[in-house]
Amino acid sequence: MRITILGVLFFCLFACKPSDNKGSTSDSAVVEGENNATQGNYKPTTLKGKGSGKKATINDAGLPEPCELITIEELSRIFRISQDAISIKDASDAAAPHTVSCFFRWDAGAYDNQGILIQVMKNPIPEEFEYWVSTFVSSKRTKGEQTFMGEPLNFKYKDYPGYGDDGSYSYELGKYFWRIGEEKVFMIAFKVDGLLENQQVDYANKINDKMMSHL
Repeated sequence: MRITILGVLFFCLFACKPSDNKGSTSDSAVVEGENNATQGNYKPTTLKGKGSGKKATINDAGLPEPCELITIEELSRIFRISQDAISIKDASDAAAPHTVSCFFRWDAGAYDNQGILIQVMKNPIPEEFEYWVSTFVSSKRTKGEQTFMGEPLNFKYKDYPGYGDDGSYSYELGKYFWRIGEEKVFMIAFKVDGLLENQQVDYANKINDKMMSHL
């Protein structure tokens, strides 16, 4: 089953044809301000986090710059692809300061237009809903996430332990969420074809290990 919305975003951002190979898929309903992202309202990234272990820049909203949470070198080692094949696009929107996003894209062998989206969010309504962060992550398991493909489909997430205070993931959607207290939610969304569930989880763990090293 293919959820195509994130693939469309990758197409818009990098002007590459989408792949039809079977594998993990992801919709981008979680991406705040996706219309601004596809229209190219990006702020430049300085990539100050380049180099293993260096800390990501914290922006004015108190969120780490997502393009600095993993380096090109680290990503190339995880996926065993050339560093030269990887492109980065900062998809954060200044109009939505509670969410920051970054696309990492590459072509690899038989698969074109591959990549991941890294996103960091904080509570957008702290005065109204103190526990938005923890509820957001846990509700992925209890209530699921609805995606529309002619008819509504609801995907229930699984528990994703080992990172932060709580985590949820969906292999079918290729999405991994985890939180730190009530402060931040981190997300990885995969557009990497041909992966079995255990392979996708292993990639997510390796990426998260690197992300945590830059916090």
